[in-house]
Amino acid sequence: MWLVLSRIGAIAFTGLAIKIVDDALDGELDRLQGRISLTAGLGDGSSSYTGILLVLAALLSPVDSISLFAAAYIWGMVRSPRVILPWGARAWQESLLVALAVGAGLGMRPLLGALVLMVAVQGLDDLIDDNPYCVPKWLRWERGALILALLVFALYMDGLKTLAVLATAAAVWGTEMVMTGKGRGDKT
Repeated sequence: MWLVLSRIGAIAFTGLAIKIVDDALDGELDRLQGRISLTAGLGDGSSSYTGILLVLAALLSPVDSISLFAAAYIWGMVRSPRVILPWGARAWQESLLVALAVGAGLGMRPLLGALVLMVAVQGLDDLIDDNPYCVPKWLRWERGALILALLVFALYMDGLKTLAVLATAAAVWGTEMVMTGKGRGDKT
């Protein structure tokens, strides 16, 4: 029982850390669009909260926390492949290095399962946000079918991790809707 609860806690803490990083990266765009993010009130403390959440998550379940955070990082970087980073590498190259390092440390199965989950959750997020740049109207059903297939594969890889990630994502999305008083797809 403790193992299950510690994994769920680690996944929830990691999900919150990912959300804080995502909000920090999207902060300027959110301000320009007049959107309130879940973590806007953290301000300069966001990196400290991210760090402590990851420490707590790693204490509870190192494999879950490291694989999920690395997968979120890798997927985020792969989505901007041409970006040149401060140290001169392209985003896709850094993603490859992170994948190799984490895969060597944890094994490829936890990383692959986490990466499949991050792609599915990002796809759900884009559908919920009604993002026309990520989900053209004519591809919604196909995208939904792909997300479903990814989630079924993730359930096969690690059912507990998949359910805990989906519960954490739903809690974050629900909290955002309550905070803003609007649905996620609302533009104003």
